Amino acid sequence: MKLTYDRNEFYRAHLAKDPRFDGKFFVAVKTTMIYCRPICPARKAHLKNIEFFTHARAVADQTLVLDGTADFETTCRALLAIKGIGPWTVEYIAMRGLRDPNGFPESDLESQKKIVRLQLDPKKWAPWRAYAAILLWNIQLEHLITTSKSKVIIS
Repeated sequence: MKLTYDRNEFYRAHLAKDPRFDGKFFVAVKTTMIYCRPICPARKAHLKNIEFFTHARAVADQTLVLDGTADFETTCRALLAIKGIGPWTVEYIAMRGLRDPNGFPESDLESQKKIVRLQLDPKKWAPWRAYAAILLWNIQLEHLITTSKSKVIIS
């Protein structure tokens, strides 16, 4: 999807909380990984720390469907074709938006660390890997204690 406005115009609209731009783009803050609408009341980030996305318009126009009715393969290919959207985002949208119970963010670094540390095999979780991903995200490794019998316990 092509931007109709340049970065500077988007940034001015973002700083001014201009309601005319609401729904036309989202602001992604790289340092916090937070997405906001242009009218968001949160403190504004510097231009160098943000990206602008116009994908909200594609969803609103229904040229990009991100719910359980969408064709899975077509939607994933369309998402990967969008600049700034990579495998992790597509895997997460498949899991949450497309409601794929077997969707699993294999490229998620935090999950990879926990899988290695806990010696887990994600293939065994099919067809419910999305639920396992959510559980992995909620495990705090610093709260894990390994007993002498090599059992892992969450304290």
